[in-house]
Formats: sequence, C-alpha cells, structure tokens
Amino acid sequence: MRNSCLAAASVAVAIVISAGAQAATFSMPAAPAAPGFQVVASMQMEVAHSYANLREKPTTHSKLLAKLDKGLKHPLIL
Repeated sequence: MRNSCLAAASVAVAIVISAGAQAATFSMPAAPAAPGFQVVASMQMEVAHSYANLREKPTTHSKLLAKLDKGLKHPLIL
C-alpha cells in the first residue's frame, strides 16, 4: 500500500512539474515595427502667399481643416 501511494504521489508531482514547464514555453507577441505616432519637427513654416489651405491629406480634394493667413507660422509635421 505504501509503495502505491508513493508511486501515485510521484506521478502527481511529475504532472505538476511538466505542466509548469509547458506554460513557460509561451512567447511574448512581437512589438510593432513602426511607432503609432508622428514625429513633429522643431521647424516652423511661414505662409508666404496671401493664404494657404491646411488639408487633412495632401490632395486638393481632401477635407479643408483651416485657412492659414499670410505671415502665420505653423509647425511642420513630418
């Protein structure tokens, strides 16, 4: 009886140890390649014409965000 209890306890310990080793094999997901933000330059642009349209995208058909008057200084976004 004592040998069978010892054998059962040994099997239970082996199962617990092997389950713990399997949990350690999970790897962390890879970090994204590019950051999710834009870097703002330390440079400013000045409107030299009578006005400039600030648009959502670099096309003349995109949404107009603001109309910038001559002489206004605006940070350049890269």
